[in-house]
Amino acid sequence: MEASMFKKAVDDAYRCMRYNPYDVTGYLRHGLALKAMGKYKEAIVSLRKGTEVDPKFAKIRDVLAEVEALHKSRLKGNDGTTVLRRMTASESAKLKKKDGDDALRKKDFALAVECYSEALELDPKNDWVYLHRSIAHAARGDHASAIEDASKCIRINYRQVEGYYRLALALHAAGQHDQALSTLYRGQEVDPRHAGITRFISQLEVEEAKAAGLPLPEWFKEKGYRAFQLRSYEDAIKFYTKAIDASQSDDDDVVMHCYLYRSRANQTRGEFAAVIADCTYVLDRRPKNVFARLRRADAYEQQRDFHMALKDIRELVALNPEYEDAHARLKSLEHRCRLLPGGSDPNGAVEVDL
Repeated sequence: MEASMFKKAVDDAYRCMRYNPYDVTGYLRHGLALKAMGKYKEAIVSLRKGTEVDPKFAKIRDVLAEVEALHKSRLKGNDGTTVLRRMTASESAKLKKKDGDDALRKKDFALAVECYSEALELDPKNDWVYLHRSIAHAARGDHASAIEDASKCIRINYRQVEGYYRLALALHAAGQHDQALSTLYRGQEVDPRHAGITRFISQLEVEEAKAAGLPLPEWFKEKGYRAFQLRSYEDAIKFYTKAIDASQSDDDDVVMHCYLYRSRANQTRGEFAAVIADCTYVLDRRPKNVFARLRRADAYEQQRDFHMALKDIRELVALNPEYEDAHARLKSLEHRCRLLPGGSDPNGAVEVDL
């Protein structure tokens, strides 16, 4: 590549960093372009900023270590043979990858695997080469090798969304449907806009529900309940939301269960506004539901909205006069409300509009 092309790469990467300073790939590209121009000191500065943006991005850490080694070698006046050998290996790996890409396009999958393997011997931490070799393995029907390479790809670069997609395809082809779906969910967290992952998720969810002999909303409900039991509350909320969205009904038993348990999951995470919203939905349709009434009162109390909590507890006592715990809560809330500014009246009672 000519010097002018490296200069253009540096400028493009700099614009990327300026417009989106939270995108670590801009820092990586900037550092790589500077490294190719031999500007190691400037490359180190850019790459270090990238590690601050995303400390978990293994690729940028590896490149930073390589550039720092090159810089130290230059300072010692020792960058001749060693650096040349290293650059030659890197360039050779790129050429081998290009040969593999050409073979992949021509559907010569055996040759593609061979070229990618040679590239990895020269550059063993290249996530793109592992990704493409996984594609070649899958095309040959070698699903075990495809799974292994796609897994290595995302271990090297957990932001490589195509790695999740290819891993899921290989797992599905190998009959590991649960693992494929879990992988797709992880990939969707990395890139929610990946169209292929979104379509594949919808396909597998329908397949899994059908295999379980359950309507899709009920299958989501069961997934949510299992996640809740495992205290994976974020996943529970995700599946309960999917069940609600997939349901054709506004108030059947499945939907009511999902709203109630989603409110419980949100309660454990301290999302009290969401608890109130879900419990209100249930109470609008099931006004005698004790759990929704009590949980909403708890959420109001956590938000220090004692008057609204008192209103719910009074309604609960009216519906369940023998509920002793509710009577104790009622007395406690009445006392708290009396302590609020303007909360007392001549009879020592609090007037709350029911």
